[in-house]
This record gives sequence, structure tokens and C-alpha cells, in this order.
Amino acid sequence: MDQPPAAPFLSVVIPVFNEIALLEGVVHRLCRELPAVAGSFEVVLSENGSTDGSREMADAIASGCPQIRVIHAAVADYGLALKRGLEAARGRYVFHCAVDLADLGFLRAALERIGTHDAVLGSKYVEPGTDARPWFRRAAGRTYAGMVRALLRLPAADTHGIKLFRRDAVAPHIAACRFGGALFDTELILGISQAGLRLTEIPIAAGEIRPSRKSVLTVAFKSLADLSRLAALRLRIRFRPQPGGAKRI
Repeated sequence: MDQPPAAPFLSVVIPVFNEIALLEGVVHRLCRELPAVAGSFEVVLSENGSTDGSREMADAIASGCPQIRVIHAAVADYGLALKRGLEAARGRYVFHCAVDLADLGFLRAALERIGTHDAVLGSKYVEPGTDARPWFRRAAGRTYAGMVRALLRLPAADTHGIKLFRRDAVAPHIAACRFGGALFDTELILGISQAGLRLTEIPIAAGEIRPSRKSVLTVAFKSLADLSRLAALRLRIRFRPQPGGAKRI
């Protein structure tokens, strides 16, 4: 009977939605450079609802490289695609990035710290991190980070950046996440933080390789509504009715 392949040292998980212009070049660069950074690795492309040929391109790339796996979803949902990709990862450590931010400099620095942490977050807001995106995206990002701190009391400044996880520590919190969309990242970091896992942030340089697909106002209103839902869920979990009255847990 054939034995299953040994688990790699590192899994790279990338949600893919309509990334035809960037996908092939980014994945080929990762396959060239990752052996020197991590040794054994896999790349999990979590394609979701693409309509520009990204689905077919992902399959074609994977057919020529055994380190690449592709999972598909018919509906476009960033958060659910990321959750499915993280759950499919087999590596001891899991590096999550976007197609337009596959930063191996961050990965090298994060691997140096992961031995004493369960999660390492890349942050635009930790000195000397930089954010070279257009001013309106910088303003929206700062506003979102401020709302996260105010509503959720999270110690992390940037929940939506690239991340490196220790898979065995973080896997239960991935499975417990209830929200999809852009809220998934924040819910996951909230769960990790509330569980007392070891979390740290390191600076990254953020830029804009392609324009945002959504208007800043649309994202801002939805973010406020989503964070309010997550804050309400957080309070319900912390104050569950118990015999004799509410108890904080």
C-alpha cells in the first residue's frame, strides 16, 4: 500500500479570486525561492468563484508541480476560501499571504520568531513598517485598525496582513471561526488572542500592485457592520448565562 507523502515543513495558503494577471508569476517565484527559505513546502491555492480564467490557470500550474495543490469553491468568499485553505494545509507551519503580497522577507523574519510564538503577524503599523498604498486606502486601513482596537480590545494593530502560524496551535481556532468575508482574519486573531496563545507582530512594507476591487465607502460601511457583529458575539461568549446569574469566562 502506498504511504501518504510526508507533511512538509511549510504550507503557503493563498486565496485566489480573479488573479489571472498575477497568479502564474507569483506561484512560479514561490516555487523557485521557497526551497532556500523553508526546505520542504507546499502551496495551497484556494480558488473561489473566479470568472477570469484563474480557476483553469491554477489547475494548469498545479499539474506541472507536485508541491502545488488547488481547492475550488463555486462562490467568491475570501474568508471561507482562506479558512478552507488553512484547514487543508499539512505543514508544520502555515504562511498565509495574498497573491499581491507574497513577501518572503517577512517569511524569513517570521520563521526566526515562530519558535517562541504561535502566530506572527505582518503589520503596516508597527515601526518601521510602511504603507505606500493610495491615501484613501491608507485612511481606510487606519480606521479599520482603530475600530478593531476599540470594539474588540485586540492587542494586534493589523489583523489583515500576512501571517505565519504554528499549525497545531492555531488549527482549533481556525475551525471555530463562524464568519466569512473580510471578517474571517479578525475573528481568527481574536480567537487566538483570547485563548492566550503567543502572538507577535513584525513590520512589513505594503504597496499597491493592483487597484482595490471595492470602493472605500462600501468597505468602510460593511467593516463597521461586521465588526459590530463580531463584538456582539464576543460579549455573548464572555458572558454566558449560568445558574444563579451571568458569569464571565
